[in-house]
Amino acid sequence: MGHFADIPTGDSTFKKATFTRITSGFPLRIRMLEEKARKVHKHYLPKDKISIECLGRECPLCIQNSKLMDENPGKKYNEIRGLIPRQTRFMVNVLNKTLVKTDAFGNVYYAGLDGQFPAQSSSGENLLALKAKPLNAVEILERGVKLFEQLDAYDAAVAMPDGSRATIANFDIILLASGKDKTMSVTAYPDMASIGTPVADGVEVDKLELYDLLTATIRLSADEITKLLGGISISDIFGARSGQVEDSTDTLDSEVEGLNEAVNESIADLFEE
Repeated sequence: MGHFADIPTGDSTFKKATFTRITSGFPLRIRMLEEKARKVHKHYLPKDKISIECLGRECPLCIQNSKLMDENPGKKYNEIRGLIPRQTRFMVNVLNKTLVKTDAFGNVYYAGLDGQFPAQSSSGENLLALKAKPLNAVEILERGVKLFEQLDAYDAAVAMPDGSRATIANFDIILLASGKDKTMSVTAYPDMASIGTPVADGVEVDKLELYDLLTATIRLSADEITKLLGGISISDIFGARSGQVEDSTDTLDSEVEGLNEAVNESIADLFEE
């Protein structure tokens, strides 16, 4: 990868994260709020429905995977029963600038590819009478190598109005997903007309609003991962952490909130490095 998608961010206090939801057929407009993305390796645990950070050489899951591969010579990696692959993921703070309509209950509705919004909300409210406004929400965009390779290619690849090189944080990106579930793919398009424009009209994003990407994922110790594999629940593991129960529970909630995005990854994304 290039300059954009490989550098960790700094430290800050934890707050519950909101992950960008990418849905097939509903374009998103985002602006990067950082010039560097965090690269992280994860394992998705179907039984527990969570993703946890890989610990590298000390990771019990990788050790288990290696053992299973030794026991199944000649068998394809993704066909070995019980193997839990390592995912390469990238995370970055973004401003979701997509035009949306919000009903009286705070539910947010996006327009489809034709630019049209649903006529009614889930509660029967007339959405046609509502004006669409930019969501302007700080979120974490998390995805695999394929999308971030596209984003990385745009970084410093275009020019600002004054002739200097624009970083990926200097213009809007349109995300368009196609396919469904395991066949979903996401394409990123730079909005050339937005180069050098403000992050958002009438909106200032304070750096304090950004999420700490180092605390937005679940990180367990090797011993905790072993207990998880042995049947101990993630709630019990967090409950056993003296003085860390509140923060850890919030982290778990954030990870579960962003889970639908991970589940919709293609099978290729699960094995890419």
